[in-house]
Amino acid sequence: MPGKYGPAGKWIHDRAHRIMKENKSMPKSMAYAIATQQAHKLGKSPKDFRTPQGVHEAKKKYDEPISHYQKTAQMRGFVDEMQKIKEAGQLEKMLRRALWLEAKKRDYEFHENLRRRYTSHH
Repeated sequence: MPGKYGPAGKWIHDRAHRIMKENKSMPKSMAYAIATQQAHKLGKSPKDFRTPQGVHEAKKKYDEPISHYQKTAQMRGFVDEMQKIKEAGQLEKMLRRALWLEAKKRDYEFHENLRRRYTSHH
């Protein structure tokens, strides 16, 4: 998956696929090996990137499950927070406020589009 290993991995992925496209008979593993060597030489990746030693060190450094490092909100947490808001009697007030803000945003966007349409051509 491109980008799974960050910018270095994406560069190597893209380069390997370009090499394979130019050399149709080349095995995928060889194209990736060449791309990895080129990435190291050009300074596009750390020297131990995806080597057994590098993988071992990364696993030691990041020994928690992947979910521990995810920065996106999980649905369960959202549901829990909404339940707390509901229990505090604030859910209806928050929903009314959210709808009002959405209406204001759409109204602003509508008028902004009109303004752009009639001021850019004259």
